[in-house]
Amino acid sequence: MKSLLKPASLAKLHPQTEPFFCSTSHCDVVYYSELNTFLIRYLKVPIFQKNNGLQK
Repeated sequence: MKSLLKPASLAKLHPQTEPFFCSTSHCDVVYYSELNTFLIRYLKVPIFQKNNGLQK
């Protein structure tokens, strides 16, 4: 996950929390934890489950 985050978002990541992945395609949240929520726009690359253009 760390390699997918943009630098500004990576700086906000709390190392003591375990992030979970949201695979719901119509939701902008990709990763979330007790202290963080990371949206699609916070990532460097598209995520397959979130990109309707990649799904067939």
